[in-house]
Amino acid sequence: MIRIDIATLFPDMCESYLSESIVGRGRKAGHIDIHCHNIRDYAGTSTTVSMTRHTAAARVWSCRHSLYMTA
Repeated sequence: MIRIDIATLFPDMCESYLSESIVGRGRKAGHIDIHCHNIRDYAGTSTTVSMTRHTAAARVWSCRHSLYMTA
């Protein structure tokens, strides 16, 4: 059996297409296992994303700064 995971903004649309096509027959026969995941379920808030980027940039700057100060 082949397992396929699809990350999309429209999982219901993918599910409807994949259950009615040739792929749908393969799913019903048990040859293919397809899971459609909504990307929004894994996204954080915009604040979380920007704070993560800021923190990572600050760490990189801090490491570079300490390298120059010790040399």
